[in-house]
Amino acid sequence: METEYLRQTRVLRARASSRVFSPSQNVTVGGYEVIRVLGKGSFGVVRLASSKKVYAMKVIKKSDMLRNSQEGHLRAERDFLVASERSRWVVPLIASFQDTSNLYLVMDYMVGGDFLGLLIRKNTLSEEMTKWYVAEMILCVEEAHRMKWIHRDIKPDNFLISASGHLKISDFGLAFDGHWAHDQSYYNNHRHSLVHRLGIEVQGDTIDREQDENILQYRNRTGKRQLAKSIVGTSQYMAPEVIRGDPYDGRCDWWSIGIIIFECLFGYTPFCCDDRTETKYKILHHATTLEFPESKDVSLEVVDLIRKILRERELRLSSKKYWPNDWDRLLPNTGITPDQTSVQDYTGHYVFPDDAEDIKRHKFFKRWNWQNQHLSHPPFVPKVKSEEDTKYFDEGQSISDVEPSKESSTRGSSSGSSRIAEINRIVAEAARTG
Repeated sequence: METEYLRQTRVLRARASSRVFSPSQNVTVGGYEVIRVLGKGSFGVVRLASSKKVYAMKVIKKSDMLRNSQEGHLRAERDFLVASERSRWVVPLIASFQDTSNLYLVMDYMVGGDFLGLLIRKNTLSEEMTKWYVAEMILCVEEAHRMKWIHRDIKPDNFLISASGHLKISDFGLAFDGHWAHDQSYYNNHRHSLVHRLGIEVQGDTIDREQDENILQYRNRTGKRQLAKSIVGTSQYMAPEVIRGDPYDGRCDWWSIGIIIFECLFGYTPFCCDDRTETKYKILHHATTLEFPESKDVSLEVVDLIRKILRERELRLSSKKYWPNDWDRLLPNTGITPDQTSVQDYTGHYVFPDDAEDIKRHKFFKRWNWQNQHLSHPPFVPKVKSEEDTKYFDEGQSISDVEPSKESSTRGSSSGSSRIAEINRIVAEAARTG
């Protein structure tokens, strides 16, 4: 007798295999009609899709995910979205499924685009407008922290504007909650140990052999490269402890919020340089490199808020709950020992719920109604002709690059694809034979 799980799997496979490719007809994937491309990322593309309602469909190529060692990050994003169901401040996950080539995450379509688009159109925001949007961002980040997740990639493009004009946080590909299933090193070590235990050396095809590089070297090279990219890719918003490689906690997200406040008011990030190395240098020496332009008149309150957030983590405005995490840096100067406190099990990575209490109490937010923020009227409400309107996104492109799933595909430009397929086949066979 067919179980409900098997029935759903059969239906999804049937839908995926029934995709129609015609110049006059949109592509259908998993029962969703793909309308157009909204944007592209490192490992996939986001498309506008419809199934009675309009959704945003994130499509991740499995080959790219494996080649760039992203299994842990993708699982983390999916698990967070599932856990955040019915959250007011997180873009909700509607469905997730896969076929032989791709993974699909279907989410609510945020018709207003991202907050970066708003900043580009406005250039700078008034102090009151900045205050409203930053208040929304604080509640978004607090929601993630309440669920014990550090986002680690807070920036304007990861806040989306809903049809009502309110913000929701998105893109949890770099988020981490400490669980082994979300740690990419687990998957890399599993592959390496299995290949080593079985005594397998994967040679690859002719092009692979010409590169004189075995599969373990390839995984190490691409894995390290992707790790470096994930750190410096948005270095303008990175906290100094993250750049140094020090243990960090939820306060690294609040540093990024401080950067966004500055950017909203002055039109650029405070440590931005043409050279990434110089940007990181300025962040690490923020005490002397943080400067406020005189070209725009802003209140002393907002300047004070920015200065108190853009500090080293032990001094950063956030919450006193983090103080025990600073023993390693404060002990030499305070004479306090861990035995004199009631806090135990110190860890380098930690995040507390409701950890923006000191930021919310700052005089910049004096008399702000945090409890009813979701009921307040936004400064900007998207004006669209229909739910399929994409005017607040970059001009899209044809969806003709969607290809049917194939059990075997031709070799592309990546020289490592055959090795990935081979090692995955070996791992699968080893699992079946025990």
